[in-house]
Amino acid sequence: MAKPRVVIVVSKPDIASMLQFQVLQDSFGFVETDENLFANSVYSRDNIKIVQINEPSILSKEVQELEGDLLIFASKHVSQAGMKAVLVHTPGVWTDDVSYGGLPYKISLAPANELKYGFDQLLFHAQDNRLDDFIVGMEVTHHGPILPEIPSIYVEQGGTREEWQNQRAAETVASTIYDIAQAFSKGIIPQKKAVVGFGGNHYCARFLKLVADEDYAFGHIIPKHVLDKTRPEMIRKAWDRTIAREKIAVVDKKGTKSAHRNMIKEQLGETTDIVYR
Repeated sequence: MAKPRVVIVVSKPDIASMLQFQVLQDSFGFVETDENLFANSVYSRDNIKIVQINEPSILSKEVQELEGDLLIFASKHVSQAGMKAVLVHTPGVWTDDVSYGGLPYKISLAPANELKYGFDQLLFHAQDNRLDDFIVGMEVTHHGPILPEIPSIYVEQGGTREEWQNQRAAETVASTIYDIAQAFSKGIIPQKKAVVGFGGNHYCARFLKLVADEDYAFGHIIPKHVLDKTRPEMIRKAWDRTIAREKIAVVDKKGTKSAHRNMIKEQLGETTDIVYR
């Protein structure tokens, strides 16, 4: 398969992903090509390709074979609390726990400005599709798969089977994915100052406020519960593997322990301005 600028990954066992895939075909002109990968047809428009994988995306080994400049995963979001949401985040594993895919202590390349652009487009399309009962948000870095060295984004709808089959949510996610892919392939993603975040909860409320209200981009975010378990060097990895022209380290002051703040300062303090919010 010739190397495209953007690869959109859809997972055949994921009903939300396949619904988003259908929207991409029906609404955005992706057509079947004569290429075949993983025994599945490849779809294309411009310099953007859609690849179908045969496994849940977070557990996929197939994606290690992909080539491109940006990977976008079309996905469901699982919420045990049944939270209705459309979300964006980057994947990675902060600890030795690979229950949800990936490799121990391996995080993706986080494309901060593409994540920010995705969040903004989710807001726009959620309003346009009248997803009034859905939260538009972002998540901390979490879960697999094992990735090639390509910047990677998840765009998700969830959190129960009912939301995975919601047509308006699928249209919101698919439209966002298409917007990111087109803007990236044309080189028109706005460049913002990026936050590398430390502390807080899974849905990173304090960092979300910076993104929504102050127009920051965001890269890797390590939540409070993971800071208790991760290795100190992962602090530096979070910084180094966030892709942005400008970035700052932001610590959720109420969402960290003093031991966390000391660890962050030891890892980043000599080379990075750290902001406490």
